[in-house]
Amino acid sequence: MRGRVWLAAMAGISMAAVSLGAVQAAPPPKLEAFLSYPFLNELTASDNGNKIAWIETRKGVRNIWVADGPDFKPRKLTNATADDGQELAGLNVSEDGSTIVWTRGGGEHNPWADGLAPPNPASAVDQPQLELWVSRGGAAPVRLATGGEEPALSSKGRIAYIKDNQVWVADADGKAPAARLFYDRGKDGSLAWSPDGSKLAFVSRRGDHSVIGV
Repeated sequence: MRGRVWLAAMAGISMAAVSLGAVQAAPPPKLEAFLSYPFLNELTASDNGNKIAWIETRKGVRNIWVADGPDFKPRKLTNATADDGQELAGLNVSEDGSTIVWTRGGGEHNPWADGLAPPNPASAVDQPQLELWVSRGGAAPVRLATGGEEPALSSKGRIAYIKDNQVWVADADGKAPAARLFYDRGKDGSLAWSPDGSKLAFVSRRGDHSVIGV
């Protein structure tokens, strides 16, 4: 009787070893499986809470997504289909949710890459540019200006942004051409409009110190 018990126990151990071996022998997930996971960032919302927007990167393809209340069903605002190496950033939504602005172009900011042209992994013959894009009233996005980044959208529909380290402004409706707002000897950034859209604060970086201007 004890011999049968011993044989049964050994058989159970052998089966467990076989099962464990089968689990260990399973092939690891391929790189494609990891790259297929969506990466979401820059989630932002309108002040009235009726619209949210975010950037999704899936297999290197970058798109703007939005969702409107009350059901907040997600939908794509842009229709990129390939990884062109151009980042999307600076996502802004107006107070009422009617206007969305962002920048397209360039890569992640790295100290060694400052001052270099945007990446061009596709070896396109036309040089990639930093671009300011806007969508109004749910319409298809349009390019508003070239060379702009770090956009800040005011309550009056004006967009301030940085171009060549200077502050520029443009109207979201595109009726007035983009123009430099003023000249400053520093490298400007950190733009912030007042609630009524009448004043713009900025930081002027000047090497060993910075100043704040309005």
